Amino acid sequence: MRVIDVYDNNRISYHETNLGGGVIELGAYYSNLTLGGQEFSVLIDSGSSTLVVPMKGCVTCGDYGNFYSLEKSNYADAHYVPCDSEACQCVTSECYLCPVSRYCSENISSACGFYIQYGSGAIYGVEIEDLLQWDKYEVPVIFGGMLHETPEFLQAPSNGILGMAYPMLSCNPNYMPPIYSVLQQRNMIQNDMFALCLGHQKGQIMVGGVNTDLADGPIEWAPFDISNPATYYRVNLGGSIKINEEKLPLPEFDVGIVDSGTTLFIVTPKAFDVIKYYFESHFCHVKGLCSFYSWFQPNNVEINYPSTIVSSCVTLTDEDVQQLPSITVTIGGKIDLTMTPDDYMYRAYDSLGNVYRCLGISTSEQGGGIQAIVGDVLLQKHLVVFDRENRQIGIAPAHDCVDTCSQYQSCSSCIRNGCAYNFDTGSCASSRVLEKESSAVWCAGSACQISCEVL
Repeated sequence: MRVIDVYDNNRISYHETNLGGGVIELGAYYSNLTLGGQEFSVLIDSGSSTLVVPMKGCVTCGDYGNFYSLEKSNYADAHYVPCDSEACQCVTSECYLCPVSRYCSENISSACGFYIQYGSGAIYGVEIEDLLQWDKYEVPVIFGGMLHETPEFLQAPSNGILGMAYPMLSCNPNYMPPIYSVLQQRNMIQNDMFALCLGHQKGQIMVGGVNTDLADGPIEWAPFDISNPATYYRVNLGGSIKINEEKLPLPEFDVGIVDSGTTLFIVTPKAFDVIKYYFESHFCHVKGLCSFYSWFQPNNVEINYPSTIVSSCVTLTDEDVQQLPSITVTIGGKIDLTMTPDDYMYRAYDSLGNVYRCLGISTSEQGGGIQAIVGDVLLQKHLVVFDRENRQIGIAPAHDCVDTCSQYQSCSSCIRNGCAYNFDTGSCASSRVLEKESSAVWCAGSACQISCEVL
């Protein structure tokens, strides 16, 4: 079934829009939006719940490019959220989630403040209300204007973060309604779900439904291991991984979270040591693996590459990498996510343009019962459905998340680039369309070249 845009009383209840980035290109996936007419590219983060962007006046912030300015907003009602307002004191029904309310900004004492601790550092600033325009959505929202970041906070290749997790993670310490919750409350979401199609480069986000045409196979489902109250998208990992086809039990590997805001596959130090020992016992012939300065380290060489936790990087040839095994993580006992050597030894570049292979596995002690993070090195090349209503996750392979074929105007350029051409409409689409529609309408491959020349 293909879900398409649905309108209810002129309100959008489903929408689908492009994502930029990718593991190789930027180490993350981002979406474009505006706040008060000011443009931002925000990282799509299923591991947090708040919309934050850097703000003019942030002296500790890195070079994000765009900084929000209240004075430049084109929305007449844009304002700082007053510290003595109901929004800051939080008198709504959601506020039972948060133990603290009325936290005033350290920078602007009359305004409501926020503080957020991420896995890679902390940020704080001031709460602002302004008009959000995100593709077809247009709605006033409260978001965080970042005025300080701690030194260890690792910048993503974007200039903001859009959290998509449950409301409990929006206690910062005041409650800031997640954008997803705002859209729900305004009846702008058809179904309580969103989906990410994460290509090797670029992708799609779907809110209120899922476009199953993006999947290369059936969607497999597994239940979320939801805490009470719900916070992250927790899943059961079963205590083991597979290396090639051999099962490898891991300590502290039962509960993980699915987090599109994390580049890497994160495990605890104990689990990492078991994986490392297995690699050294079976693949020591791979260059540098068993040397004194082995590249199989969680934090060995830091280069200029955006990642939640910097992993070890090394110079390896493609032939070296292909000698390594595949790694499979099973979610809920039902869904296998397999990383090829190219996936977890991803390419990165330093400031001089040198090419490295970086280990996409690292370590961190998460706390809160979370023992692992399923990040983008595992999620890439998949359609990932976060079905909140039924508390389940769905995953299917999806190697072509963005229809790059539609850019080709002529029949010959369409066929030459491996796409399918529709002789009736003159349109170009992915060759996957042949699996669903008549080959009498669509044509692809070398046999179509002659037909193209006739046109």
